Amino acid sequence: MSTVNYRYEQSFSFKKKGIKNTVREQVIDGQTGLSIMYLKKEGDNNFYKIYVREDEKNKNQFVLKEKKNDDAEVEKQINEKDLAKLLKSLKLDVISNYVANERGTYKGKKITKKITKKINKRIA
Repeated sequence: MSTVNYRYEQSFSFKKKGIKNTVREQVIDGQTGLSIMYLKKEGDNNFYKIYVREDEKNKNQFVLKEKKNDDAEVEKQINEKDLAKLLKSLKLDVISNYVANERGTYKGKKITKKITKKINKRIA
């Protein structure tokens, strides 16, 4: 079982000039590493999706999967600097702020057996 230390999700859809738009942002940072997903869809013609996942073998490398419209999905390796540039170019301020400044500050805490016994006594 993996532990999630940080999760951010933002999703909204709206109609602009009669065309349905959808935007989704997601960040999950945990024991298995960092993963970022961004989707922007405007009507049926414009589609853009990126999925970034931290490489399990090399923690400073990321695997980027990018798909535009009906083109085939492109997969490539990027480093942390390139990831920061990509996030800034897409104007994903919340995500780029997390990756640059806040990443690693959130830690999961384990509950010891002593504390769980106290909690169980109070409940019973």
